[in-house]
Amino acid sequence: MVPRANKKPQRGRLRIVAGIWRSRLLEIADVPGLRPTAERIRESVFNWLTPHLAGARCLDLCAGTGALGLEALSRGAAEALFVETSPLAARTLQKNIASLQTTKATVRRADAAKFLRQPGARQFDIVFLDPPVDGDLHGDLCKLIDESSVLAAGAQV
Repeated sequence: MVPRANKKPQRGRLRIVAGIWRSRLLEIADVPGLRPTAERIRESVFNWLTPHLAGARCLDLCAGTGALGLEALSRGAAEALFVETSPLAARTLQKNIASLQTTKATVRRADAAKFLRQPGARQFDIVFLDPPVDGDLHGDLCKLIDESSVLAAGAQV
């Protein structure tokens, strides 16, 4: 009898679900409260986003592991900007991007709210927002996204 493959990522590893980097395992920084968006949730989100992904400019706010932005790049997005406040999470994300050998990703170490308040921000076609659950930031960040200039015409949040 052949053992079935374990579909769960290894502890401390993130698995890209689909696209050019399908099944690639990437590191997860050891930061309290940091967790990748679950594979099933990413799969559902990207089923909805498929018609909008090709060539999209993506913003991954509160990027953490970068699971959403990296999944978007793997599935055909043109570029992704990852905004993350944790120095360790940002360094680990940068290391993962380097291992994927892509020039389509940029990591900016910054607070998401401060980033959104900056004048003259670039515009994005897709904005991912998955802040830490203990911070209660969803409402404030959604309001800032709406008030900022980061959304391109027809953008998806």
